[in-house]
Amino acid sequence: LTMSKRIMLRNVRLSYAHVWEPKSVNGGEPKYSASLIIPKADTAMIQMVEKAIDEVLKSEGPGKFGGKVPPRGSLKLPLRDGDTDRDDAAYADAMFLNA
Repeated sequence: LTMSKRIMLRNVRLSYAHVWEPKSVNGGEPKYSASLIIPKADTAMIQMVEKAIDEVLKSEGPGKFGGKVPPRGSLKLPLRDGDTDRDDAAYADAMFLNA
């Protein structure tokens, strides 16, 4: 499922930022990208991202998953927990998403 909703995140930290020139990964097409790190203490921003994910699941999920909205636990969602999904101190006590 591709996120097709635009939201504006403020005051996040960037990691693996390729924002000035696109970078090719494993010989693929060069793309601009970054990992956006959101402190877990910023619950308002995390809720905004969660709401956007839910809206995309409800609007696009049925067309891609046989008429049903898939359960969140069955998908690899864009917002992930830095404490469990990254072995990197920069992601500690934070959520992150890649864009």
